[in-house]
Amino acid sequence: MAARSSCFWLAGEWWGCGQEFGIVPLSRERIYWFAARNVPEGEEDLPSGRKQALLKPFQGWYPASPALIQATREDAILRNGIYDRPPLMAWSRGRVTLLGDAAHPMTPNQGQGACQAVEDAVVLAASLRASGSIQQALQTYQTTRLPRATLIVTRSHQLGALVQRPGRLACWARNTLMRLLPAPLRLKQLEPVITYEV
Repeated sequence: MAARSSCFWLAGEWWGCGQEFGIVPLSRERIYWFAARNVPEGEEDLPSGRKQALLKPFQGWYPASPALIQATREDAILRNGIYDRPPLMAWSRGRVTLLGDAAHPMTPNQGQGACQAVEDAVVLAASLRASGSIQQALQTYQTTRLPRATLIVTRSHQLGALVQRPGRLACWARNTLMRLLPAPLRLKQLEPVITYEV
């Protein structure tokens, strides 16, 4: 969602039990926000009243949460299910290959979906330039990209499972662990995501 705002907010993400809320400033006037909640699979989307459906569960959270929901037009609030599947063991067969979400769909918990597709494109182009045959190029691309993409898919899944924990005891354990984990160690977890040489 993008909402108009008269002030500049800091980026952040707040975790609850089975739900989360995130804010990413786009400019001084616009903010991207997202809300996620555990709901039964196949739950019907409301034809109207999406704003009210979000205001109730996020009331009392970080003060900006209800304000941002309220400031967003009803028709700008989108609802999308998040589905996950295990990583594929292979992407290429003969002269055909997959890249991006077709090869490695992932939960949005690390914001890496588009980033990984760009990395795929760079490695695929380099493999095609360096190889004499398309089949060999596709195998080189797969061999180069599969381990990293699988790592990112797996980490996104693990982070999503941690963030979306239902139940008070599980949430307390998660929050306690995050408070006790030193900041340098938390940042170190991001290294495989943000550092990559092609």
